[in-house]
Amino acid sequence: YVWLHQPKRARALQPATAMLLLPLVLTGCAVGPNFKAPVIDTPDRYDTQDVATSVELDPEWFRSLGDPLLDDYVQRALTANHDLRIAEARVREARAQLRATAGRKFPMIAADATAGRGRVSGNSPANAALSQAGLLNLTNNLYDIGFDASWEIDAFGGRKRAIERDRANFVATEEQRRDMLVTVVAEVVRNYVDLRGVQQRLTAVERNIAIQRETLELVQARVDADLAAPIDRARAESLLATSEARLPELRAAERAIAYRVAVLLGEMPATLIDELTASRPTLAIPSDVPVGLPSELLLQRPDLRGALAQLRASNAAIGVAKAELYPKFFLTGDGGYQSITTGTLIEAASRAWTLGGLIQLPIFQGGRIRAGIEASEARYDASLAQYEQAVLVALEEVERSIVQFGERQDERAQLEAAVRSSKEALEHGRTLYDSGLIDYLELLEIEGTLTEVEDRLAMSESRVGQSWVALYKALGG
Repeated sequence: YVWLHQPKRARALQPATAMLLLPLVLTGCAVGPNFKAPVIDTPDRYDTQDVATSVELDPEWFRSLGDPLLDDYVQRALTANHDLRIAEARVREARAQLRATAGRKFPMIAADATAGRGRVSGNSPANAALSQAGLLNLTNNLYDIGFDASWEIDAFGGRKRAIERDRANFVATEEQRRDMLVTVVAEVVRNYVDLRGVQQRLTAVERNIAIQRETLELVQARVDADLAAPIDRARAESLLATSEARLPELRAAERAIAYRVAVLLGEMPATLIDELTASRPTLAIPSDVPVGLPSELLLQRPDLRGALAQLRASNAAIGVAKAELYPKFFLTGDGGYQSITTGTLIEAASRAWTLGGLIQLPIFQGGRIRAGIEASEARYDASLAQYEQAVLVALEEVERSIVQFGERQDERAQLEAAVRSSKEALEHGRTLYDSGLIDYLELLEIEGTLTEVEDRLAMSESRVGQSWVALYKALGG
């Protein structure tokens, strides 16, 4: 409409003007597909749930153990763990990369200043005549100050898609840091639980060694009184030595776990030995964990959020690749002062400038651009499959952890009953043996049973703690 109402002479200039304005009109468009998060059809409840309800996980779930030392260790790990420091550095790197990509949408301006001296040939046809006539100095100084500017107009959204890609990569890196945080907390708690479990086994072995020494004294007294054969004493000594032989292995395991806890806290391996072996508290593992709804897992687990962000980045990368098919528009310019003497450098007559535009259109690239688009689309398909696989694996981990946590609690309850029965049997057995109503082989069997079930109970306590930690980690911490 505006063009039709212009004078004919002005109308002739409109097509050129329109070509220059076209990139500005197109700016804001973005080629490539817009991202749509995939719909994951999760079950209504976990397999072992009777009724599923929505819950909010406590990020400080480890405090339910009621151990101030463990709470302190977790906080120290969050500030000093080296894996977390690496993850935080990668977040800073991704943030800087995003800023660098976003900066490319603005014009680039650079200032420069040059000074030089040069000579042109005096034997060229034009220069020779001018030089002989005294109209040309073959040797001259040249001084130049000014600036250069260029701006690529994002007509088809390639820059916009690149920013979208790098922003998604930044989000993915941040989620990887959060996932590492969940892992570090879980590792500290799991190793602490393992350590207390080994110490519980040590306590059980030491208690049984004391019982077996008392039994050995009882057997020795009966042998001295000719009420028992020397072979009974040998059997008692053998059982005692076997129990004592278990101590070195358990003590080595105790120190190895203490070393691991120290490294998780970013400290030298032997730093926590005295602190961790000074006491042996028994941890009371909670019997219930609020698991919530399967659909909540997609938002709770940082690794799943990170995988979704990676999928978004792969989708944006398709747009970046497709933008290479379209023309690129550049506005360029430079300006400043040029003179053969410094005294006249900043005079009006020394001013020089140029303004211009540039259009680049890919005509033949040997299939490189199309191949790049196909590669980007293939990477998106792979990211989509990785995300869907990650969701399935996450659901599997939760299901497995729920089952293990419940079954191991049942195992612990059965072993607790077995330990109580074995202790009663030993008490009665020693009385009967002292009275000569049973032989030592029967008493030996009773003692061996107590030793075995107490060790199994201590290991079961550790497994309950491990499955409790695994469940919280599977739920996203």
